[in-house]
Amino acid sequence: MLIWHDVSDRARTDSALQQSEARFALLESSISDGLWEWDLDAKVVRFSGQWRNIVGLSPTSATGTPQDWFERVHEEDRDLLEAAIEAYLSGNNSELVHQHRIRHEDGSYRHVLCRGIVVHAVRRRPVRLGGSITDVTERIEAERSLRDSGSRDPLTGLCNRAVFVELLRHRLNALKKRQAGQFAVLFLDLDRFKVINDSLGHLAGDELLISVSRRLESCLREGDVLARLGGDEFAIFLHELRDEKQANAIAFRIQDAFSAAFPIGGREVFTSTSIGIAFSDFRYDSPEEIMRDADTAMYHAKARGKARHEVFDAHMHALAIDRIGLESDLQRAVRCNDFEVHYQPIVSLNSGDCVGFEALVRWTRDGKPVSPSAFIPVAEELGLIEAIGSRVLREACRTFASWQRRFPGSRFDCITVNVSTRQLAQQSFFRMVEEAVRDADLKPSHLRLEITETALLTSPQTTAVLLQKLREIGVKIYLDDFGTGHSSLSYLHQLPVDALKIDRSFVESLLLPERPAIVESILALAYTLETGVVAEGVEDEVQALALERLGCRYAQGYLFSPAIPPSKVEELLDSGQALVSSRRLMIDRSPSTHLPWTARLDSSVERESELVVARR
Repeated sequence: MLIWHDVSDRARTDSALQQSEARFALLESSISDGLWEWDLDAKVVRFSGQWRNIVGLSPTSATGTPQDWFERVHEEDRDLLEAAIEAYLSGNNSELVHQHRIRHEDGSYRHVLCRGIVVHAVRRRPVRLGGSITDVTERIEAERSLRDSGSRDPLTGLCNRAVFVELLRHRLNALKKRQAGQFAVLFLDLDRFKVINDSLGHLAGDELLISVSRRLESCLREGDVLARLGGDEFAIFLHELRDEKQANAIAFRIQDAFSAAFPIGGREVFTSTSIGIAFSDFRYDSPEEIMRDADTAMYHAKARGKARHEVFDAHMHALAIDRIGLESDLQRAVRCNDFEVHYQPIVSLNSGDCVGFEALVRWTRDGKPVSPSAFIPVAEELGLIEAIGSRVLREACRTFASWQRRFPGSRFDCITVNVSTRQLAQQSFFRMVEEAVRDADLKPSHLRLEITETALLTSPQTTAVLLQKLREIGVKIYLDDFGTGHSSLSYLHQLPVDALKIDRSFVESLLLPERPAIVESILALAYTLETGVVAEGVEDEVQALALERLGCRYAQGYLFSPAIPPSKVEELLDSGQALVSSRRLMIDRSPSTHLPWTARLDSSVERESELVVARR
C-alpha cells in the first residue's frame, strides 16, 4: 500500500530557508549591524556574531530562543517590542522598526534600533522573521545631552539652530558608520509672515509663530525633530526614511494642516509655508551643507508660487553654484562700478515726440548681458541695491542735465529713475536725491522717481511722508508696474502719486481677441485720481493704436526703442531726425516701418538680443 503526502508546502519552506540562510551568511560578513533570524515554527533564533558582540557576548554566531533576546530587553521596552512584532506579523503595521534598550553583559543598557522583515509561506502564513539591530547609544546620548542643555527657542520651546545643527552632525556621523538609516531635512519659511506681522503687530506675529509650531509638531512622526531657526524659519529632521515618498507625504501633510485658519488675537489668520527638502543620500560632509541645500530647495518652492514643497536635486545644485558665482561677481561689480545706465525713450503717442527717458541699469558679466530680473533681486538680498541705485540716480541726473544743455531745442523734459523699497527705507534717501539734482544742476521738476506697489505695503504712512517731501521740492512720483501688486487701491489714495505706469502684461492683453478691460479700468482710475499714465512694453503697432484710442498719452517699449547707451541717444539727437510724428507709422504699415528711435540703432546690434536686455 502506498501513502502519498503533499510536501509542496514543506519543500517551498525548506527552499526559502536555504535561500534565507545563504543571504544571512552573506550579510553577516559584510555589515556591522547585528543580524538575527527567527524561525517562528521552531521558536529558534539565530544571532550573528555582531549581534552577540553588541550585547557583550563572544562575537561568534549562535542560536537561542526568543526568550534569550526578550530577557535582555529593558522591562519598560519589552512589551512595546513584542507588540510591535505582533502588529507587524498580523499586518496591522507595514514595517517593523523599533527602538529599545538591551542589556549588555557589563550590566549597562545599550540603545538599539531594530528592523525586521517577514518571510511568508503559502496563504501568507508567516514562517520566518529576520532583521538587524543597530547600536545607536552614542547618538541617543548625544541627543539627550543636547536636549538637556537648555538650548531652546524661548518663544516656541522648540530646538534652536545650534541644537539642530549638532543633531544633524551626530546623525551624519552615524550614517557614515552605518549606525543609522537615511534621513531628510526640511527647511520651512512662512509665506506672507512679514505682512501679517507688520499689519497686526509683533505680539500677533509671536502668537502665530507659536501656533505654527504646535501645528507642525502634530504633523511629525515619533523621533522626528522640529526646530525654529529664527524669525519665521523652521527646520525639520525626518529620521529613518525608507524612501523619498515618506518625506513628500509629510510635506503634503504640513500643507494640508496649513489650509485651516490660525486663530490669532480674536481673528482668523491664514498663512502657508514653502518647504525645501534635502535627503542624506547626497553624502553630505557637514550639517551646514544639507541645510544649505534644503534652503535652496525652499527658495525654488517660493519662486514657483509658494505654498508648495520642492526636493533638492543636482540641477538645483548647479544653480546654487552659479548663484554663488553670481553673488561674488555682483559684489565685485559694485566695488568696481561695472554697471552701465541705458536710456529708454518715453514717447508721446499723439505726436511721436520723445518726451523723456527712463534710466535702466545694465550689467555685462563675462562678456554677456545679465537680465536685470536676474541680478536685481540678488542685489536686494545682498544689500547692494542701495549702492547701485544711488549711482544710477546720480549718473542719470548728470547725463540728462547735460543733454538739456547740449540740445536746448529738444522736447524731452523728464528723466525717470527706478527706486527700490530698500532705498526708500534709507533715512538718508531724501538728502541723497537733493544732492543728486543739485550736483547735476538739474531742476527737481525734471526728475521722476518710480516706486513699485511693494512700497505701499511696507510702512505706507512713512512712505507717504517721504514722497510728499520729495514732491514739495518738485520731484514727481510714478507708480511702476501698476496692477501687479497687492492692496494697491486701498493705499493708493494715501500716497502722493503723479502718474501710473501700466505693466507690460496688461499691454500685451490688448492683442487678445477678447481682451480684458484692465487697461481701460486703469485709465479710468487715473482720470478719477487726476494722475497721468504711461504704458510700458509697447511692442506692436496695434497696441500703440489701442492705447491712443483709449486716451493713454505716453508709452515706451521696443516698438519705439529698446534701452540704449547714452552715446546712441546723443547720435540720434545730433542727427536731428529723432522727432517724427507717430501718425506716419499709423499710415505706413510696411514691414520696414519703425518709429525713428529704432531706425538709427547700430546695425551690429541684433534685434533679439536687444529685446532680451531691454525687457525689465
